[in-house]
Amino acid sequence: MPPSFFKPTGPSAQTPTPQRARPLPNGRVGQAYRVALREVLPELHECLTLQQPSGLGLTLETHTGQITGTPLLAGDFNLELTFNSKTSAARQTCRLSLAVIQDPKNLWKNVPSNPQGLFARPDSWSGQQRHLLAASKRGRSHAHVGSYRDDDCAIAHLACGWSLLVAADGAGSAHYSRRGAELICRSAQAYLSQQLHEARGLDACVQAFASARTPQNHTQLHRQLTALLGGAAHQALLDIQADVAQTAAAQLKDYASTALIGLYRPFAFGTLCACYWVGDGAAAVYRQGREVIILGAADAGEYAGQTRFLDASTVTHEAQHARTQFALVEDLTAFILMTDGVSDPKFDTETNLHSLPLWDALWAELAPLTRTEDAHLHLLSWLDFWSQGNHDDRTLVLAVPSA
Repeated sequence: MPPSFFKPTGPSAQTPTPQRARPLPNGRVGQAYRVALREVLPELHECLTLQQPSGLGLTLETHTGQITGTPLLAGDFNLELTFNSKTSAARQTCRLSLAVIQDPKNLWKNVPSNPQGLFARPDSWSGQQRHLLAASKRGRSHAHVGSYRDDDCAIAHLACGWSLLVAADGAGSAHYSRRGAELICRSAQAYLSQQLHEARGLDACVQAFASARTPQNHTQLHRQLTALLGGAAHQALLDIQADVAQTAAAQLKDYASTALIGLYRPFAFGTLCACYWVGDGAAAVYRQGREVIILGAADAGEYAGQTRFLDASTVTHEAQHARTQFALVEDLTAFILMTDGVSDPKFDTETNLHSLPLWDALWAELAPLTRTEDAHLHLLSWLDFWSQGNHDDRTLVLAVPSA
């Protein structure tokens, strides 16, 4: 009788004592497995039975001489094959050794964050308004230890016709960076909602630039957009400073966060996209198959993986001017803001951010989601994509004219 942990897959037979184990190619939990036994046993003529640990999930195909299936267990296993040999009339037995590697995704825990902690927040969030979509998800590295999501985002479509999009990535090394990211999004949304409601001449300035893209019209439009977006960044910093003053033992560096603050409006003659950008991530004006315009540049720190965060040096008049960029384009596919939890695995380098084929590949994944009911929930689910070594928080904010 075979050992209790073996599960015969064919008729039982009296077999001699197994010899030295022959190694099979490694398998991986959850991935299809197939091996031709003649590559392991050149003397094999005909397969008869295979004994394997219960629940392993493999099958012996006697007619093809292959072991197939999807391994369900991780570990080192012994299998026992009964077969007829080319060189002997007696029934043969061979012990096979198989190592099945655990799926890396199964090694990560998903520990809820403490809902009672200071500046506690949901581990994920998503929302949509008309043509705007947003989703933010706690990264695996945070979920594994039960820490908070440090990313945040905001979207709003305003009655005046303009829309705003904000994404912020709190520094993992900063104790209250989640609060900094939250305040950037909340403050920018409130500031821009008020300023755009009271704005005079902005639409006319866009119209003038569309009619004649002269340096003078460009300067005038850039000045107005800088006042709005740079002003929103400055107000966010003021709100952070006020919050720091009310939080025991807190310092400004504890609230460190990147900021992507965007404006969007479609006109009959084209679509205006603008962004103030500090830190990493990406802000892109994307036209499928034709071009991608990156509205800024990621800030690099002194060491690999470092970046800049919103502080006084990033909201001076000169910095606001340099960090605010815009584009007026026809046939916009999407205006996209993302934190580095998305840009790093999808583009890897800043040079790749300018690669249209990479953006086309990304849009091939995203476009079907934008056309679904409850698109923001599908976008949130998409953020769980697997990328080896990239387990940070992920936030994606989109303006999609066709959504």
